[in-house]
Amino acid sequence: MPTNIVNNRYYVPMKRFEADIKVEGLDFVTKAMLLLYEMNEDGVILFSENNLPIGAQASLVVHAPNTIYLKGKIAMCRPILTGMRVIRKMQLDFRVGMNFEFDKIELRREFEDHYRRYMEPLTERSA
Repeated sequence: MPTNIVNNRYYVPMKRFEADIKVEGLDFVTKAMLLLYEMNEDGVILFSENNLPIGAQASLVVHAPNTIYLKGKIAMCRPILTGMRVIRKMQLDFRVGMNFEFDKIELRREFEDHYRRYMEPLTERSA
């Protein structure tokens, strides 16, 4: 039986981290929050305080156990229609999807290694 199934329910960890998104062409940094299980080696979905332009190049800083710096492209941005504060007291009104882009294959491998060593263990349930 998979270790993430408990009492016939799928265990989804809710580790969350603050992040900053800097979009090329915009003169501000957007505060964001990500749930660790919504991140993988190809990209991430975040809660964001601002509407961001789809297709724009962006830099992402994740303030995780080890700070991670990534580049990519905004793939989607949608308003959250609940009008509620999600995850924390800051108003995060948008869901943003970002596809990671790596200039060199070595950078991608370095991130994948970092992800496997530091991030994946955080998604596993502690005994």
